[in-house]
Amino acid sequence: SASAVRAPQHFHLSVSIYAFTAALKLAAELLYIHAQNKLRMDVRARAEGAAVFSKTLAMFLGLAFAPPAWALFAFAAGQAAYALATFAVFWNFCGWSTRYVLRRVTLGNRGHKDAYFDQELLHLSGAMTARSVVMHFLTEGDKLLISRPCSLADQGSYAIASNYGSLVARVVFRPIEETSRIFFSKFLSSSPSSLSSENDQEALETAVELLSTLLLFTYFLLLLFGPPYLPLASALVLPPRYQQTSVPRILHAFRFYLPAMAYNGVLEAFLASVCTPADLRTQSRMIAATSATLI
Repeated sequence: SASAVRAPQHFHLSVSIYAFTAALKLAAELLYIHAQNKLRMDVRARAEGAAVFSKTLAMFLGLAFAPPAWALFAFAAGQAAYALATFAVFWNFCGWSTRYVLRRVTLGNRGHKDAYFDQELLHLSGAMTARSVVMHFLTEGDKLLISRPCSLADQGSYAIASNYGSLVARVVFRPIEETSRIFFSKFLSSSPSSLSSENDQEALETAVELLSTLLLFTYFLLLLFGPPYLPLASALVLPPRYQQTSVPRILHAFRFYLPAMAYNGVLEAFLASVCTPADLRTQSRMIAATSATLI
């Protein structure tokens, strides 16, 4: 129930820290995009490494040396340390010359007038934002659905199984997805409507061939290593106290979900590189309609 969720001590303080962390991560997102656009993977690696280390250290100190009543605060402090480290590394890379200000730009052959934003990019950003809102609710929909009928113990079991189940996707398939996103964005830099020249068509055919290869690689990787090793991996990774709960059953169900997660990441990277704002709106409507039928 809601009262049980708010029962832990320092709940409101922890929620406030989580809100601050979310705002700081949004601020770091601009610097992250700048680094990605320059293909500075080393900066991203340093940022993620420093963030994970800071988060782990803050959580360990809070859980090991603070009273038990401060456990929830320790998790919030870990998230805050993660956001601060991420922002600090990206800010150090971009330099103090980075300014969060609006500047008028000349749009050139798009009307020779001044504006604060490029209208084409503004429309694309609006479509991407609307799609992100839809995708957020669909991604977190399972947690929203089980929060009402399930007890806190069942929600905890589901969270543990979900974290362990998605570990494969984060470790193995996320690098493939991120690399594909960068490659397709750079390789298919022309807008879909302007892919008319011979070089553009050749680039598109090469990208489609690479996409097919990645999908086949993902399929055979899951087929060869998924079914035989998943029971063994769950027995080795899960602590003994979780073996008698519903966690193993939920974790075994993730073997049917992992292929969808893997395919979705690569296909979404390709779609984001070639689609138009109208395509994004159509995809958002289709995803929402499909999810509504499943619910």
